[in-house]
Amino acid sequence: MFTYVSTAFSNSYRKNIEEIIYKAHTHYSELLKISKLDVDDPKYQETRERLSHENMNTYTLTKAAAEQLLCEEAQFFPVCIFRPSIVISTWKEPIPGWIDNLYGPTGLVTGAQAGVVRTFLVDPDVKADIVPASRKEPGNHKRNRT
Repeated sequence: MFTYVSTAFSNSYRKNIEEIIYKAHTHYSELLKISKLDVDDPKYQETRERLSHENMNTYTLTKAAAEQLLCEEAQFFPVCIFRPSIVISTWKEPIPGWIDNLYGPTGLVTGAQAGVVRTFLVDPDVKADIVPASRKEPGNHKRNRT
């Protein structure tokens, strides 16, 4: 079994996202080809410009392309694609609030805790689309033995 952690935003141009694999705007093979070009190559610059207009950002571009790759190349393997929204600090493990970065809302909350960010413009009717991280060390699972 293979589990790929994607993002709920890999198909952000869609109003509703179902539990299916959508055809990516940019096929993963095109990304592999461009990765082999020199940055001074006119084809690289042309493709880069086109991709920047077709996709929200490189994160969602590569997540959608990876989903497409799994759909095409891993047909004979049991694959699960998990699309969480914004991942924040841990709920419990290894300690409550553990995180190894300051991306997204974590950076904002850290700034508020430090007293650097003192005000937020918020809409109280909007729910935060966030998921707490889960961090378990491999082999650190308790087993019930009878």
